[in-house]
Amino acid sequence: MAMTMTAVRCPYCVSGDEFTPMAAVADERYMCGKCGHLAIPKDETFRCACRKCFELRALDARQRR
Repeated sequence: MAMTMTAVRCPYCVSGDEFTPMAAVADERYMCGKCGHLAIPKDETFRCACRKCFELRALDARQRR
């Protein structure tokens, strides 16, 4: 059975009609070359500290008040 590789994509940046693929940087870590978003798909507890993720968490916190 062949294993299918799926690209890790940035949830913020778009290229054409798809989200931008992120580059593998080290040890299952992926980074977006456009916005700096960082993803570690195997670590469910990881929280990216890029500007867009920070702003999204801040917005969520304000809405919960």
